[in-house]
This record gives sequence, structure tokens and C-alpha cells, in this order.
Amino acid sequence: MNFGPLSKSSMASKRFPYAVLAVAATSAIGWTASQEDKASAISHTSGDESVSAVNQAHDNNRPPLNSQPKATAQIINHHLPAMASIEFLSTTQRRCLCDAIHDNSPPSPTSPSSPWSSLRDAFLPRRGTVEKLEQLKTQGTAADKYEWDKDHPVGQGAYSRVFRATVKDAPDEVVALKQISKQYTNDQSFQQEMEAMLHVQESGGHPHLISLHEHFETDDSFILVLDFIQGGELFDHLIENGAYSEMDASRITREVASALNFLHGIGIVHADLKPENILLSTTRRGDSVTKVADFGTAVFVETNSRDDNKRDDDGRIKSRTSIQQVYGAPTPAYCPPGSIQRTEPIQPATDMWALGVIVFIMLTGCHPYDVSGKATDEEIEANIKNKWYAIPIHNRKVAGHLSLSAKDLIIKLMDRNPKKRMTAYEMLQHPWVRGETATTAIIAGSDKRLSDYRGFKSKLQAKFFENAIKWSDKEGSNGSARKLSLIERAFRSFDADERGFLSTKDFMDDDGKDVQDIEEGGGPAINMTDFKSLLSENVENKYFPSGHVVYREGSTGNSMYFIESGTVEVITDGTRALRTGGDFFGEGALLSADKTRSATVKCQTPVHALEISREYFEKYISYSETGLYLILKEKDKIRKRNRAKTILRMQKDLKTVAIPRRGHVFKNGDEGNSLFIMESGQVDVEIKGKTIFSCFPGNIIGEYSVLTGNRRNCDAKCVSKEGCVVQELPGHHFRKLLETSPSIRESLRELQMRREFKKAVVNRTRKEFPYENPEKAFEAADLEQVGQLDKESIAKLMRELNPEYTDEEIDEVVQSLDLTDSGVITFASMKKALIGDKQASASM
Repeated sequence: MNFGPLSKSSMASKRFPYAVLAVAATSAIGWTASQEDKASAISHTSGDESVSAVNQAHDNNRPPLNSQPKATAQIINHHLPAMASIEFLSTTQRRCLCDAIHDNSPPSPTSPSSPWSSLRDAFLPRRGTVEKLEQLKTQGTAADKYEWDKDHPVGQGAYSRVFRATVKDAPDEVVALKQISKQYTNDQSFQQEMEAMLHVQESGGHPHLISLHEHFETDDSFILVLDFIQGGELFDHLIENGAYSEMDASRITREVASALNFLHGIGIVHADLKPENILLSTTRRGDSVTKVADFGTAVFVETNSRDDNKRDDDGRIKSRTSIQQVYGAPTPAYCPPGSIQRTEPIQPATDMWALGVIVFIMLTGCHPYDVSGKATDEEIEANIKNKWYAIPIHNRKVAGHLSLSAKDLIIKLMDRNPKKRMTAYEMLQHPWVRGETATTAIIAGSDKRLSDYRGFKSKLQAKFFENAIKWSDKEGSNGSARKLSLIERAFRSFDADERGFLSTKDFMDDDGKDVQDIEEGGGPAINMTDFKSLLSENVENKYFPSGHVVYREGSTGNSMYFIESGTVEVITDGTRALRTGGDFFGEGALLSADKTRSATVKCQTPVHALEISREYFEKYISYSETGLYLILKEKDKIRKRNRAKTILRMQKDLKTVAIPRRGHVFKNGDEGNSLFIMESGQVDVEIKGKTIFSCFPGNIIGEYSVLTGNRRNCDAKCVSKEGCVVQELPGHHFRKLLETSPSIRESLRELQMRREFKKAVVNRTRKEFPYENPEKAFEAADLEQVGQLDKESIAKLMRELNPEYTDEEIDEVVQSLDLTDSGVITFASMKKALIGDKQASASM
């Protein structure tokens, strides 16, 4: 099936290209733009506010959105009037739930009484939404982190303006800043969409949902930081480029299904899924990924919805214990019969029906209840309600080109019984959605492209593995880049020229040796679908439901996981830590000799993870540079050390101590029988007035004396203007804790030995520890200039600090810095260990 290229004149005569603006009436936030940044806002239209977009300047004759004429278009297709059906997609009735609550018409006689009052009850009052925004706002100002031209918005309305902005620390990262007047926060759709997006954000986010990255508050407005989407709508691509092959369509479908699986798992139903609300990240066919947009009519259906009357100990709004059912059909053409008839409430199955309709259109070019493309809205609704109307899935003229697997999927998605309808989780297991049975007929030569690259796939997969590890290790990796899926981010890291496809040249080393086995001339191009297929051959996609235990502490570990979307909880030694998209877990068992899991991992939301087996973990490590192994080893140590710090903060015998500026937590030579945990301020640890390291909130101080029983061998001085606050843990309580938790002793002993090494370097050089130039620290210890530190050189250094250091203690210092377990310390190993110790890592 081929939509065929349309002329600009025929496109201009159609209403469909402006569907993104028409749908703006039900969306509070979000942003789409063309590649040239001629942007079209997706923003709510309420009261005096109206959508105003830059591209209106390019079409001064455009009629108002609600009065554009329905047009026809030619289509190059021998068997389907597909464009007439596509035309329907943009002109069908759009009835928003938030508008319907003002409808004075009586409820359907077959529905529960006053369904719209139920809808009112399902929405959070303005006070709760604004409170939530105030609680979760980013401290500081947007100007601290982003740059934008404040005089030139790319779109604006009566209550909002949208700007294209870049991240100061990463200028290549583009976001949308939407400034919304606080006057607009009374709007029902704004509250509903903000509630949904805040809930998504709190749950870890998803790479195929429009993301709220963060938000700021000013005196009169909120500034929302959002995805800047450049690719337009899914069906715009169909019009411009023709039909998708089943393989490409299965990838797009899988992305949307993954987004719905996440939403439903955290208790949200989109409720208005349709082609206009599926956006693409770029205008290029080969590398576009989907983003589901518009939560203006989202409905909370589970117990983890909002309740503005209940708060936790920190004052945050807690979850509701119940929620009333909501009835209605925001866009009837994509709603199941029960929603139109108001005999069944909005529920996850509502979204699944809509996705079934979209898949049908994507593969056939026509709506299943309007094959001719000529039906009125009323006729389409009548067809949907008619239980004797059979969708033309077995019609040879309409769907004869579809695989049996594709037909099976559509039938299961469009089951009229919502209890039998396929769920999003079930859909992700379907062979067509997984790409196992989808045909590749329309993309000529795709099989050959993949076979040419399969000889290269191990190195490709190893590079992906290496990049994913390094991205996770970077500080401040919560920006817009982390909102992408790891696979999309990997594809874009190779496609530096933004062509939308990859060739062997993109994988070459500087000498080009890595690609000798692939044909000359750059090799065949592969797109995002091919790229995912290559990665998935040894990297398995895993979809876990909320509440699922991935593995338990003490079990044998033979794989690790990268989180594509969702949130997991890591539970060990009484501590709980969350990890979200872009992070990984399970590496500890692959690094340890006993192969034992050190924690239990449980899914807090639906989770999509990439599983890598021990076999391929070891293979990828062997392909990569030594630095990757050091990153993994040190990250594992940081996590264990942070667990120890968390347990220390949980102790009941902590005493709060305030330290004035220039006051001392302790001095060199003091008796040391307490451990200290930083609560606020900055404390510098010094020898003879030279700084060894600085401690910030969450760090511990004083471990040397409580672990060894010796007097303090350094000074700890508060340098903050406002003073410092520490929590003091008595030594006898600390030692009792160590008796019950050997892992805490091991982590803190290692921390102590690293700090002792730093003290020894400062003692020898009589200078502050050179964090900005760690080569100086290595040179200070490597007096013989042999390029590595052995036990003998470490012993000389340490005994200058304390002549009573034993051989066993020297061995411990070496082990604390030797991440390769080779018995000697390289500069790379020392640098990773000491800089890692300095980083305020969020990983646990």
C-alpha cells in the first residue's frame, strides 16, 4: 500500500497537516516543530487563549481551525482510497472530556447516572495541582540551566509562550520552555495534564511519552521544560513517504505499546489515543521514534492516583485509595463501542482499542469503520456501535497483503469485549510486535542489509554496551539526553551527521580496521528498525509488570540489566534505592567471584529492560578498553558505600551537632570515638592547613579513628558561611552495627584506606590534593617513575604519614585502589577510584 507523494498545493488544501493545531484544544502542554523550527504549539485553548504558531505566517489564507473545509486528495494506490480515510482522521469530531463536563445534555440512559459528575470528582482541584507544582519545582531559575531568546517565542497564546532553548552544559540538547501564566492554572485540562505528567515524571518517565523534564516557578508563572519534538505526526510521514512495511510498523507499534504498558501500570489511561497524538522525534523516516502526546483528558484508574487531602510525612500529596469511574468518548472514531454508548468506563482497554484502529490504518490506509473514507461522523459511530459490523480484516482487497500475524494482533486489539481485549503487556509479547513475524516486503533488500552487518554485530553491541555504561556513570545525566531510550541515544551517537541512517563508516575506528569484513563504499545503510534488530539478537528485551521481583538477594546472577523505561527498587541490608531509565543493575554478581546477588530488585512501575547475559557481558568487556571495567568496578563500590551511608543515617542514636564557620568537627590529635554524617554545609579535611578532601551533605567524616581506635590524624573544619550541621554517631553504637553487617565494615574500611592514601600524598607534597590534575598525585607516589605503584612504593608513602603502618594495612591500601585486581596500581585505576570517591553519585 502506498500513499504516494502529494503536491504542496494538494497538501495546502487539506485540513490534515494542521491537525496538530486542531488537537491543541485538548492539550495543556507539549511542543512540536518542523526541522526548520517553524513550530506549531500543542497548547490548551481556553477562555481568551488561542493557539498561535509561527507557521501561520506561511499561510495567511488559512481559515480558522474550526472552520477549515474538508478537502479531497488524490492518492496513488490501485486498490484503496486511503487518503480519503486519512482525511477523516483530521476532520472527525473531537469531543474533549473536559468540555463534556459542561454539557447540559442528559446522560445516556444506558450509563450510570450523572457520569460527568464522576468525571468532575476524578479531576484534582486546582489547589492540589498548584501545590504539587510548587513542591516539585526545581530550585533556582530556568536561566541558570538554559539559554533562549526571550524576545522571540516560537509560539504563544493569551496565557502562555513557548521558546526553543538549549541546555547550557550541553548546547546540543534542545528543549522547549513553556511559560504559563498562573492565571491559567484554573483551567481543568491544564490541571489534568499536569497531574498526569507529574505522575509520569515521579514514576521515572518513559522515552516514548512526551516528557516533563523539570519546571520552575516565577512570581506570576510556571516554566515547564519539555521535549522539543521536530518530526510532526505519524500520519504526516505516511502522506509524505508512503506506507510502512510491517517491520517498520511493528517497531512503531512496539514503542506505543511500551508507552501504554507504562501508563496503565502507574494507573493512567490516556483516553484519547489517535494518530494526531502520536508524534515522531524527527522528520527522517529511518530514525524517527514515537512520542505519545496530549494528556489533557487522561484518567486515573488505579489506587496510585492523586488525592489532595492526604499527604506523607514530607508533606507531599499521597495516593488516593479509590477513584470514581469516568465515562465518555473524547474522539469517537477511536473509541470502543462501550465508551460511545457509555456502558463501560474509560479503562486501559479503551486505549488498546484505539491502538488497534491506528495499527489497522497504518497498515491498510483506511479506517476499519470507514473503508471508503466517505462516512460522516455519525455513520462511523453507528458502525462502531453495530455489533454485526465486522471490520474488513479478512477483506482481500483491503487487508489481503497483511501477514496472518498482523491480522491476529488487530483482531485481539479490537475485541468488542474489553475483558477479552489484549492488554499492553500481552501486546508486547506478541510475535508481530516483537518483530518476529512482521514482513519486510516494502523495504527492498532489508534482509541483505542485516546479513551484511551480522558479522559486525558483536562489535556494534559491545560499543552500545560501553556507551550505556559510560552514560550512566556521568554526573548530571538527568537531562534531556537521558529522556531518550538507550537504543535511540546509541543510534544518534553513531549518526553524528543526522542523516537518519547508519553505514559502516559510522562504526569505523580511525584506521578503519573494524569494518574490513563489510563491503566497500560504506556498506548498505541501516535504519532505526535494523539497528534495533541487530542489538536485540544478543541483548534481550524484557518487560516486567509493576511489582515483579527481577531477582532476590542471595540468588545466583548470570545477567545484568539496562533500564529503558520505568523504575526499580533495590533492596538490601534494610535500605531501599530507586533506579530509573538510563541506569543499570545486576552487574555486581557478574563482577564478583561467587556470582551471588547482593540485593533484591523489585519493579516499582512497569519496566522495560535490556538483559545481557554473563557470556556476552564478558565478551563485551573483552572488546572494550580497560577503562570500562574500571567504571563498572568503581560504580559497584560506590553503590555499596552509599548503602552503608544510608544504613548509618537510619541509626536511632544520632545526635545533631551545629558547627559554626571556622569551627572544628575534630582536630588532629583528638581522641576519636564518634563518626559524623554531614547534614548541611561544607567541611574541609586538612593536614597542616592543606585540604585533603571536602565533605558535603551525605558524606561521612571520622571513620579512621572509630575503625582503628587511634587518635585523629587530621583536622575537620567547617568552611560554610552559614555554618555546618552534622549527625554524630557514638563509636560503641557504630562498632555494634559493624558486628551485624560485615558489608558496611568492608565498604567503610575501603573508604578509609583511600582517604589515608590522599592524606599521605598531601603529607609528602605539602600541597592540597590535586583533584584537577591527578597526575601530580600519581607522580608524588611514583618516585621511581615506573608508571605504576606496587606495594613497596605504597609502603614508603604511607609510612611517611604513619611509621606504624603494618604490611596488612599496606595491602589494604593497594587493594582499595587496584580496580583491576592485578596487584599493582595504574594511573587509570587510581584516577577512577579517587575521582569516583569525590563524585556525588546518585547511584546506590
